[in-house]
Amino acid sequence: MKTTADRLRWLREKVAKIERPELEWLAELTKGHIWLIEHGEREKIAAGTATKIAGVLACREWWLMTGEGEPPLESEVLAAVSDARIRRPVPPPSPTRVDV
Repeated sequence: MKTTADRLRWLREKVAKIERPELEWLAELTKGHIWLIEHGEREKIAAGTATKIAGVLACREWWLMTGEGEPPLESEVLAAVSDARIRRPVPPPSPTRVDV
C-alpha cells in the first residue's frame, strides 16, 4: 500500500468493513472527507485528521500517513470500531415528511 488513500481504503473496507459515512461520523469528520482522502483529493492529511481516523481504526497515525511500521491487527481494528460505536452511536434517521 503506497499511499494514505490505499491504507485508509484497505483498513476501512477490508478490515473494519464499515462504510465511509459511518467512519466520518465516528471520527467526527465532515461528510465527504473520507471520500476525498481515498480518491487522492487530499494527498496529505492533517495530523488532527489522522489522529481521529487512527483512533477509530486502531492504527498509528504515522503508519496511516507514511506506511512506515506495521499495520494494525484485525482484532484491534474491530475492537476499536466497536468501542467507537459505543462512544458515538449513529443518530436515528430524521423523520420523513409524509404528505397526506
